[in-house]
Amino acid sequence: MDMEEAESRVNIAKANHERRGRAKLALKQYAEASGDVDADKASTMVDLLADLQHYAEASGLDWTEVTEGASRHYNIERLG
Repeated sequence: MDMEEAESRVNIAKANHERRGRAKLALKQYAEASGDVDADKASTMVDLLADLQHYAEASGLDWTEVTEGASRHYNIERLG
């Protein structure tokens, strides 16, 4: 691996670490807002995603398009 590739991997890892931090904060704030701070992470994520789906529907957004777009972004960001 050359120096440029190594630096790119470090930058990708750093950016993904920051993304995980933002997601962790959002999940924590959602748990606090819902009053269910003792729930496990998976249950809190399920509740948040369900609420986001309700919000998408009320806002006229296509949930499938939103989640497919999120998956594309994740794969691009994960791999760089």
